[in-house]
Amino acid sequence: MKWFILYILINILHVVKCSAYQQYDDIPKSYTIAKVVYGDLDKDSVDEKVVVYDMNNETNNVEGAEYRTDKDLIIYKKTKTSWRNWKRSIQAVWN
Repeated sequence: MKWFILYILINILHVVKCSAYQQYDDIPKSYTIAKVVYGDLDKDSVDEKVVVYDMNNETNNVEGAEYRTDKDLIIYKKTKTSWRNWKRSIQAVWN
Protein backbone atom coordinates (compact mmCIF):
# COMPACT_ATOMS: atom_id res chain seq x y z
CA MET A 1 0.00 0.00 0.00
CA LYS A 2 2.86 2.41 0.79
CA TRP A 3 4.38 1.78 -2.64
CA PHE A 4 1.10 2.51 -4.35
CA ILE A 5 0.70 5.85 -2.54
CA LEU A 6 4.31 6.74 -3.30
CA TYR A 7 3.74 5.88 -6.97
CA ILE A 8 0.63 8.11 -7.12
CA LEU A 9 2.45 11.02 -5.44
CA ILE A 10 5.39 10.78 -7.84
CA ASN A 11 3.04 10.83 -10.82
CA ILE A 12 1.17 13.85 -9.47
CA LEU A 13 4.44 15.73 -8.91
CA HIS A 14 5.58 14.86 -12.42
CA VAL A 15 2.35 16.20 -13.95
CA VAL A 16 2.55 19.41 -11.91
CA LYS A 17 6.21 19.95 -12.86
CA CYS A 18 5.57 19.33 -16.56
CA SER A 19 2.54 21.59 -16.70
CA ALA A 20 4.52 24.41 -15.09
CA TYR A 21 6.96 24.32 -17.99
CA GLN A 22 4.28 24.33 -20.70
CA GLN A 23 4.00 28.10 -20.92
CA TYR A 24 4.16 29.63 -24.38
CA ASP A 25 3.88 33.39 -24.08
CA ASP A 26 3.32 35.60 -27.12
CA ILE A 27 2.14 32.73 -29.33
CA PRO A 28 -1.04 33.38 -31.33
CA LYS A 29 -3.87 30.96 -30.65
CA SER A 30 -3.94 30.04 -34.35
CA TYR A 31 -0.45 28.47 -34.15
CA THR A 32 -0.13 24.70 -33.87
CA ILE A 33 3.00 22.83 -32.79
CA ALA A 34 4.67 20.98 -35.67
CA LYS A 35 7.80 19.71 -33.89
CA VAL A 36 9.46 19.98 -30.45
CA VAL A 37 13.12 19.08 -29.83
CA TYR A 38 15.25 19.44 -26.68
CA GLY A 39 19.02 19.95 -26.62
CA ASP A 40 21.85 21.92 -25.04
CA LEU A 41 22.45 24.61 -27.65
CA ASP A 42 24.66 26.97 -25.66
CA LYS A 43 26.74 24.37 -23.74
CA ASP A 44 25.51 25.41 -20.29
CA SER A 45 24.42 21.85 -19.32
CA VAL A 46 20.76 22.90 -19.44
CA ASP A 47 18.57 21.77 -22.33
CA GLU A 48 16.80 24.36 -24.44
CA LYS A 49 13.48 23.68 -26.16
CA VAL A 50 13.18 24.25 -29.90
CA VAL A 51 9.61 24.48 -31.17
CA VAL A 52 8.48 24.77 -34.79
CA TYR A 53 4.97 26.14 -35.15
CA ASP A 54 2.63 25.97 -38.14
CA MET A 55 1.11 29.41 -38.75
CA ASN A 56 -2.16 30.18 -40.46
CA ASN A 57 -2.46 32.54 -43.45
CA GLU A 58 -3.46 35.59 -41.40
CA THR A 59 -0.33 35.54 -39.21
CA ASN A 60 2.42 34.79 -41.71
CA ASN A 61 2.43 38.11 -43.55
CA VAL A 62 5.55 40.01 -42.55
CA GLU A 63 5.58 43.64 -43.54
CA GLY A 64 8.28 44.35 -46.11
CA ALA A 65 9.21 40.69 -46.55
CA GLU A 66 9.80 39.25 -50.00
CA TYR A 67 8.91 35.74 -48.91
CA ARG A 68 6.07 33.88 -47.28
CA THR A 69 6.55 31.11 -44.80
CA ASP A 70 4.14 28.93 -42.91
CA LYS A 71 6.56 28.09 -40.06
CA ASP A 72 7.79 29.93 -36.98
CA LEU A 73 10.79 28.64 -35.00
CA ILE A 74 11.16 29.62 -31.35
CA ILE A 75 13.94 28.56 -28.98
CA TYR A 76 13.04 28.62 -25.29
CA LYS A 77 15.41 28.73 -22.31
CA LYS A 78 14.35 27.12 -19.06
CA THR A 79 14.04 29.29 -15.97
CA LYS A 80 13.22 28.00 -12.51
CA THR A 81 9.47 28.07 -13.11
CA SER A 82 8.85 28.35 -16.84
CA TRP A 83 10.23 28.52 -20.37
CA ARG A 84 11.04 31.97 -21.74
CA ASN A 85 11.53 33.03 -25.34
CA TRP A 86 15.23 33.17 -26.17
CA LYS A 87 15.45 33.27 -29.99
CA ARG A 88 12.78 33.50 -32.68
CA SER A 89 12.87 33.25 -36.48
CA ILE A 90 10.32 32.90 -39.25
CA GLN A 91 13.09 32.57 -41.82
CA ALA A 92 14.84 29.51 -40.36
CA VAL A 93 12.30 26.86 -41.44
CA TRP A 94 10.95 26.53 -44.97
CA ASN A 95 8.22 24.24 -46.20
